Amino acid sequence: PIAITLPAPPPKPPEAPPVRLVLSRQEAAAALGISARTLDSLTAAGSLPHAKIGSRVAYPVSALVNWLSARTVQARPGDPDSDSTDSPG
Repeated sequence: PIAITLPAPPPKPPEAPPVRLVLSRQEAAAALGISARTLDSLTAAGSLPHAKIGSRVAYPVSALVNWLSARTVQARPGDPDSDSTDSPG
């Protein structure tokens, strides 16, 4: 009899980590580049989107992205603080 050797199946790719839907207080503050104290103030004032999960306060990633996008101010052409490649002359 003739032995037939089949090739080994390709290795499975590593599983991607689960997508995080919410951030903790420290993670949200770090992601926004603000202190946890400022995050607490914005949360208490109702200015920052958040969710209560039991007794825990969580910050939905999508809501934080939308919140930040709504507050993003576009630089005007010729503004000295813009990221323009024009060099001062």
